[in-house]
Amino acid sequence: MIYGSEKLSLTMGLMKKLRVTQRAMERVVAAMQAEDEAWIAMITFCEIIMAKKEAAERDRERADPSRRRPRRADGNHRPIPSDQ
Repeated sequence: MIYGSEKLSLTMGLMKKLRVTQRAMERVVAAMQAEDEAWIAMITFCEIIMAKKEAAERDRERADPSRRRPRRADGNHRPIPSDQ
């Protein structure tokens, strides 16, 4: 994994966890590249997770209107630049 130019003080235990995580991610990517079924499964999984996260965010916004993000007149959901 690449962690940018930030220097990290890593313990041996944390380094082992990072290596295990790196290998697991590499296996997932390799499986996705090797089989269309695995690729479709990952896409489906990601779509389900994103839909759940978006629904949870909408619920939080409904419960607390101060959490709502400003919307642009053109319907774009990107933040409105503050320098205008």
